Amino acid sequence: MLSRLIRDHMTAPRNQGDMEAPDGVGQVVGPVCGDAIAMRIKVSEGRIVEARFTTYGCWAAVAVCSLITETVRGGRLEAALKLDGTELARREGLPEDKTACAELAVEALHRAVRDCRPEK
Repeated sequence: MLSRLIRDHMTAPRNQGDMEAPDGVGQVVGPVCGDAIAMRIKVSEGRIVEARFTTYGCWAAVAVCSLITETVRGGRLEAALKLDGTELARREGLPEDKTACAELAVEALHRAVRDCRPEK
């Protein structure tokens, strides 16, 4: 059963849309489903101060992206890299066939973090 949190993010997604001058951008396309996700982040002193997403995907992709942007705001880049899509899907009660949506969203976030790090 879906968690209340996922239902809330599914019906009223947060942080959806583009971002002016992001510090990091991560994009992925699901090889099976074709969902496309882009995560954009702004960073200050090693912390994510803003996170936004765009997606051409299913309800689960929208809900998980919204949840992730809320979760990482204010957190350190290193913490964002530790997020695990499979664990997130399991914890929030996503159907097994939607686990890939969470994995894609987390991968987009990880790419955005790597894109803004000095060693890129």
